[in-house]
Amino acid sequence: MKQILIVDDDLDLQFLLKNLLSKNGFNILKATNGFDALDLVRENKPALVLLDIRLPGINGMEVLKKIRQMHSSLPVIMITSITNINQAIQAKKMGAVSYITKPFDYKKLLAILKKTLGEFAGEKNEKRNIFHRLFFFSHIFKRSNKLCLPV
Repeated sequence: MKQILIVDDDLDLQFLLKNLLSKNGFNILKATNGFDALDLVRENKPALVLLDIRLPGINGMEVLKKIRQMHSSLPVIMITSITNINQAIQAKKMGAVSYITKPFDYKKLLAILKKTLGEFAGEKNEKRNIFHRLFFFSHIFKRSNKLCLPV
């Protein structure tokens, strides 16, 4: 059973995500701030992190940076309530595999999680990584008011 860390200070969203992901076979860890998230990453080495950008104490972008320093290959998907193209680009440059805005479609989120976990299970290669980056930049500006970037 793959372990996913949900980092969000919105307890209602955490509850919904925990229920959705648990029903789909994932083991869930939860944190409401960046410091606890970093501790959980160190102690548990989850398979994937769902990371909110707006967090108390230390913001999600800083947490992403520190996660990259600890585990460069740990997939991190950023989630936020703010649609900001520049922030999405910055998150991708810092190593996030995807950037999703709230409210999001749970089926789409689940599909992104499964695809990401499959790729990071040793199936990806450099050509695929380059293709995804090109795909990301070519399609980022075609998104409407809901931003859900490809993995």
